[in-house]
Amino acid sequence: MAKLVTNAYEKIKFDKYKERHFPALWWTIFFLILVVHCCWIFLDKTPPSWDMAYHEIKGLEFSRYYSQSNLLLNFPKISTYYPPLYYLQEALVFSIFPNSQFFVFFSNITAFFMLGYSTYRIALYFMDDLVAQICGVLTLLFPLVAWTSRLSLLDVPLAGWVAMSGYLVLKSNFLQKKSWTILMGLTIAAGMLTKWTFILFLSPL
Repeated sequence: MAKLVTNAYEKIKFDKYKERHFPALWWTIFFLILVVHCCWIFLDKTPPSWDMAYHEIKGLEFSRYYSQSNLLLNFPKISTYYPPLYYLQEALVFSIFPNSQFFVFFSNITAFFMLGYSTYRIALYFMDDLVAQICGVLTLLFPLVAWTSRLSLLDVPLAGWVAMSGYLVLKSNFLQKKSWTILMGLTIAAGMLTKWTFILFLSPL
């Protein structure tokens, strides 16, 4: 079995050019997409509702208890349904940008980046660089991804951790490279701490 896995990896292995190549097109369009999102958020005055409001409230509660130095004491009762990682990210961003209308989007940027970049790197295993960069861009332009990336929802963070985990499976040579395997384990842990359904999306790998 191990031999089959190794042979499969060798068939899709990067050449040195792909490994070192800088994806200028992807980075350029990625920053343009961020600018467009910021413009949209600046113009959009719609208040959050339903799930979006719930997730924002939880993030603000984490931030409030942290500022009062009693976060650990109140930690078990803040988030009684979803894992706390996303709310901790929101609390961190809110502490840096208090009262900013962009704090939700800034909380999602890390996952937004992971989703697009991991898609590019995975595609690079199977196709040429230009097509792989386009794949990484198109993922960020899907209507559902574009919409939820501006909202306090778990969809984009969950997708980002899943995509990064899938990339690290390949990068670790199917768990044969120790350092990349450890990083993959940390990524999986972060995914589980974002939403417990993470493992269902990772299981096909």
